[in-house]
Amino acid sequence: MSLRLRLLLTMLAALVLFFVPLSLITIRVARQAAESSLERAALARLGLLAITGGRVRALAGLVQEFGGTGFLERNGQVRFTDTGPHRIPQEVSAQLRAGRSLSLRRGNDLWIALPEGSSMVGLDVPLRGIATLPEQLLRLYLEVGLPTLLLVFLVGAVALSKATAPLSRLGQQLARRGPQDLSELAEPGLPELVPVVQSLNALLMRLSAALDRLKIQERSAREFAYRASHELRNPLAALGGYLQVLARHPAEPRALAGSQEQWERMQRLVDSLLQLARSEGRRGAQFSQVPLGELLACELAVDPVGEAWVLGEPELILLAARNLVENAERHGGGLLRVRIQSFPERQEVLLLAEDRGGQSPPEHPFDPFVKGGGSGTGLGLAIVASVAAAHGKQVYARWSSQGSSVGLYLPLAQGAPGEAER
Repeated sequence: MSLRLRLLLTMLAALVLFFVPLSLITIRVARQAAESSLERAALARLGLLAITGGRVRALAGLVQEFGGTGFLERNGQVRFTDTGPHRIPQEVSAQLRAGRSLSLRRGNDLWIALPEGSSMVGLDVPLRGIATLPEQLLRLYLEVGLPTLLLVFLVGAVALSKATAPLSRLGQQLARRGPQDLSELAEPGLPELVPVVQSLNALLMRLSAALDRLKIQERSAREFAYRASHELRNPLAALGGYLQVLARHPAEPRALAGSQEQWERMQRLVDSLLQLARSEGRRGAQFSQVPLGELLACELAVDPVGEAWVLGEPELILLAARNLVENAERHGGGLLRVRIQSFPERQEVLLLAEDRGGQSPPEHPFDPFVKGGGSGTGLGLAIVASVAAAHGKQVYARWSSQGSSVGLYLPLAQGAPGEAER
């Protein structure tokens, strides 16, 4: 059952629950009010008649006004205003003999009597007209109230349909969208829907950003696979050539040396690929507080300048530091120093490998398989960038002919000591 139908049924039930009890209460109150008014009016006129001295002629005029039958009681005799077969009820007779006024409802008749000196004057007023009042009111409600109720329901249904139209438009807008359409939804025009649309738009923005990242990663993966296959094909082709030479001349020293060299080149390339995949797969790992200088001194046998506590994965940090040191040794003219700099205002620590200056840097040194010269794999600085990304940080590079600095930023551990130069 749709929301609109449930609301319409709820509105109809509310109108019925309002209309039916109101009708019953109104009919009951109207009947009681009519009987009470008739009784007061009759008592008032009868009292005036009693004061002025009741006469049959005057009582007959009162009967014509109120209907029913009038009676006079004098000296134990009762006279009626007409010659019909009338009989005073026993309760009324008892009141008359006691000389007290009375107002008594008996069946569909209202008996009213007032003392008049030594006599009594009274009326027997039929209540048949008042008894039919509920039926008349009920007919009036059915003829006028029920159409009015239906009209109110139809007006409410139209108003409800217009009020819930933004829900239908939102559903149609979502139904027309393709799986690739992640643009923001338009304003719904209904205040109650604004938080829903805002949440949907935020979700669509996150999905769009995730899809963009997936597209970039897919493109990078294809490019990476192409470059990796290209890098592996060269040493494999060279190794195949050397093997052909060795097949003809098993003792050829140059073929043996070349085969060994290409084998070692492929081994370094595969090791670097494994390291890169390892750093990519460890993103989002549980980090711990690490004394960076102490870690490098113990594991890499380097003496860094400065000390800081960082929040990270020790194995990944060592992987990045090892590649920074190897890059400086092989392509930077030799390692000059390893420096640790803290930036408490940014909650960051910079790990730098400074070299003596070597060849000019490539255009994108941190991309995979980008080489600055030499026999490297082109994956060392790509691994550094991957480790930095795993910690949610950036890489750093400054190149010059006198010396270059390459490194990465790491998160500063909370409550860690500041930079300590040694």
